[in-house]
Amino acid sequence: MSRLPRMFRDPTEQEFEFDAFASSGGVYANDVYMWHSAHEFTFDFLSPRASPDRDPGWALIVARVRFPPSAVMHALRRMSSSVDRYEVEHGLISRPPTEVS
Repeated sequence: MSRLPRMFRDPTEQEFEFDAFASSGGVYANDVYMWHSAHEFTFDFLSPRASPDRDPGWALIVARVRFPPSAVMHALRRMSSSVDRYEVEHGLISRPPTEVS
């Protein structure tokens, strides 16, 4: 286990520990698919993988995170708060225009 570097710590939160995989830089994802059952919410983080023998819409699930219903709203609020802070520091986030075929 390794500790999260000080620069990434939120001083209002407790200290976190990460396993070697998480501290190695993680994985890149540029989309997320969310679904739920009666007992959990699942977030599949996706990364497109271009390949001539695959459907152009094919994407690889690079991480799957499951939340109990009691925790999912807290996680979404934290994400929203983080996006708000990012936009204050770096400007509004805009999505690239969609290709029209």
